[in-house]
Amino acid sequence: MDGRGSHHNPTAGPTATAPMLLHRRVHRSGGPAIAASTGPCPRDPDRVARARRRLPPPAAEETLARLRTVLCEPARCGIVRALGAGPLPVEELAAVIGRAPPATSQHLRVLRELGLVAARRVGNARYYELRPGELADHIETILRAVMHTVT
Repeated sequence: MDGRGSHHNPTAGPTATAPMLLHRRVHRSGGPAIAASTGPCPRDPDRVARARRRLPPPAAEETLARLRTVLCEPARCGIVRALGAGPLPVEELAAVIGRAPPATSQHLRVLRELGLVAARRVGNARYYELRPGELADHIETILRAVMHTVT
């Protein structure tokens, strides 16, 4: 039994004991309801349209993915903040963020692949620095705002 006093077979179609009501749904405004797969009808379609316009366009998805790759990993955030003070070799970066140099090197590799960090050889050492650009600016702005709210 399905709690309605009858045996319900959802695959049996409209001729089953419990009729399929989705075909006859009517929104309380009197108009037809949107199909169940798209969610409930919005009460205010204009408000929904305004909110949708604020969502990022598909072209921004790549930038957002790059931002998430940096911001969702505390070690990478620390590296970006530390490099904001100037170039550092991997051993000093590792000491700043409290990680082993090999782990720090792996994070630097990801940041280099994102185009956020560049390496420069000085003698036998490689110094890492932030590459100027839109991504670095966005991340610095976000991290500065976060630091401001917690201090």
